[in-house]
Amino acid sequence: MNFDLVPGGVITGKVTNSEGHPLIEERVTLMPADESNQRRSLSISGMTTDDRGVYRLFGVPAGRYKVSVGDPRFRGMNRRKVAVQTFYPDATDVAKAGVINVEEGSEANKIDITVGEAPQGYSVTGRVVDGDSAAPVANVSIQLTTIEIIDANNTRRSSEYIDVRSDAQGQFRLPNIRPGKYELTIYPPEDSDVRAEAPVKFDVFDQDVSGLIVRTTHGATLTGTVVFEGSKNNPVQIPAQMWIMVYTRNEGNPGISSGRTARVKPDGTFFAGGLSAGIANLNVESPMPNRGFTLARIERDGVVQTNGIQIQNGEHVSGVRLVMTFSNGSIRGVVRVENGTLPPAARMMVQLMKAGEQMPLPRGAEVDGRGHFLIEALPPGSYELRVIAYAPEWQQQRRPPISAKQIVTVNEGAATDVTMTLDLTAPPNQ
Repeated sequence: MNFDLVPGGVITGKVTNSEGHPLIEERVTLMPADESNQRRSLSISGMTTDDRGVYRLFGVPAGRYKVSVGDPRFRGMNRRKVAVQTFYPDATDVAKAGVINVEEGSEANKIDITVGEAPQGYSVTGRVVDGDSAAPVANVSIQLTTIEIIDANNTRRSSEYIDVRSDAQGQFRLPNIRPGKYELTIYPPEDSDVRAEAPVKFDVFDQDVSGLIVRTTHGATLTGTVVFEGSKNNPVQIPAQMWIMVYTRNEGNPGISSGRTARVKPDGTFFAGGLSAGIANLNVESPMPNRGFTLARIERDGVVQTNGIQIQNGEHVSGVRLVMTFSNGSIRGVVRVENGTLPPAARMMVQLMKAGEQMPLPRGAEVDGRGHFLIEALPPGSYELRVIAYAPEWQQQRRPPISAKQIVTVNEGAATDVTMTLDLTAPPNQ
């Protein structure tokens, strides 16, 4: 049976503080009202308030939802920081949040959120020291992660942006930290190989926390160059803001174990330090105004690295080259569902990787309500597309997501049309 075409709903409202002033450019989070699935937020168009504090979420699948601002997972994206996640209409406890019912093609309006005054917080103080000599380590950024207990087997971690560095004596102070469970680590200055030996966990109850010690060690480093080649559309110089994202994973653990961000300098060089041992995968991020710039390949000493770069403890890896090209190929796809229908709150995501490689590319797409998706700015080549369907009901039943994959060839300057079939009776691990 084919994928049903159904109109999405709309949720709209206004976000204000306790004095009635609008909160501008605040991230709005939409989550299912189902208690067992409240750690999953949905990505819907229009999820930021405008200059009047108004938000409008459209294309919402039929279902029951809770809406909030100040989700700590997205706090770094906000122009202003809401101190405590606040749900419609003014609840800081998710259990007391109002529930919005969305039907096909309906509009739920006046879903207004009032953000109250921030509760009292406490100070957290400590020192950053060298793990071997105990000497103070100055000028490292402090990274704070909130740990939320979901249930006996699950937690949710979300990093909070705090502009705090260690001083000349290695000391730091975090003000106004609310009660909760936390994890603290460091982010080293540019061109440094320092990293924390391990995160420091602590709890804040009803008083200040002091005496925390973050011990550092020297990690591996990776240096290289970003170059553009192969097209008259390529820029003649490196964009003002370009970053290399380095993710390392332990070979015994398929998940990402650590990450670092390295700024690309005007001459195209970059330095990433404090890396953990493992296989490093690199991506390039840049707010370039011209679309279509793609990381075509990664080389080390002239050899293409298709499945990442192996890094040993304390190793200094050099000779890395990230080759960027201007690409204008695309994939236009349709996903058809057979042998059943997807639950109303289900989502379908499309992952993309180069054929024969293991790591998904940063480009991907969410399948819309019509079963369509579009992935642009692709260089010519052979790709593996994988569509994955998730549903809250399946999670409750401990049923894995269902997926399907297909090999697609992309040509320069052309759109490749593809139809993918998702069989709901197929084994979930196909």
